[in-house]
Amino acid sequence: MKTALTVMAVGAALLALFEADSALAQFVFRPLPPPLVRFTGTLFPAEDGGKGRQPALRVLIERKWWILRLAKVETLSGKKLGRGVLRPLFPRRVRLAGPDHVMRRFEELQKPGQLIVIEGRLYVGDRLMRVQTVRSVRKRKPPAVEGVL
Repeated sequence: MKTALTVMAVGAALLALFEADSALAQFVFRPLPPPLVRFTGTLFPAEDGGKGRQPALRVLIERKWWILRLAKVETLSGKKLGRGVLRPLFPRRVRLAGPDHVMRRFEELQKPGQLIVIEGRLYVGDRLMRVQTVRSVRKRKPPAVEGVL
């Protein structure tokens, strides 16, 4: 009788310990979501190279390689790393994927030299960016200066 109670007490203690561990694991070991990133830059066909001084990122869009000349890199979630988010990517190549209606926007925006903004989740280990939005940006003209006295 005493042995059965001891076995039941040990079993209950182990069960409580495992349940506490699994509950703790849900809170402590939850992986962080990939960073939400915004790239602003110009797309050039990979054959042209898109020569320039700005840092470049090779991107695969619908089975075609492009060069994205980065004017600005912003991390919108997590740590504010800016261009530092690209540090683990070497060589700098990323595949862009997303919903059909978003990826179709690239067809409209594939004019070399056009400034575009791409937002999405960057899965650095997989070299994948899940694109959420794509839009073009018109370059602002400098304000006209009227006659100076």
